[in-house]
Amino acid sequence: MPYFFNLRLSRAAIRARASMCDFGGNTEQVRQQLALDAEARAAGITLIPDCGLVIIRVIVRGLKDGQEKQATIDLFDHYDETTGFTAMERTTGWHAAIMAGLIARGQTPRGAIPVELAVPGPLFVEEFRKRGFDLRLS
Repeated sequence: MPYFFNLRLSRAAIRARASMCDFGGNTEQVRQQLALDAEARAAGITLIPDCGLVIIRVIVRGLKDGQEKQATIDLFDHYDETTGFTAMERTTGWHAAIMAGLIARGQTPRGAIPVELAVPGPLFVEEFRKRGFDLRLS
């Protein structure tokens, strides 16, 4: 369900006296849901917004040196209490921030180039991990 329904669903949960949690996805919606604390307490229910967890798996298959190969990349991310960013906020736009930094430091080629060709994979993964992402390669 799209995040913009979460506030309405929270209000419906209060009316129905039914506890709920959701995956979040929008900080302003979450703040509005948390503002329903007194109403949720009065209804005797629990509202836990933004239980968001981002899980991504990419499986790549192809030929390398004439042999069939497979690589799996797993990404797990969650709410960051230090920054206050949700998993969705952290994983939306991270690649653009990394690329902007690499461009500013002169680490990308000149011209029009797709992101997957602009920098070597290991450099991109290193930048990704610097930001605290749980990225697993196998």
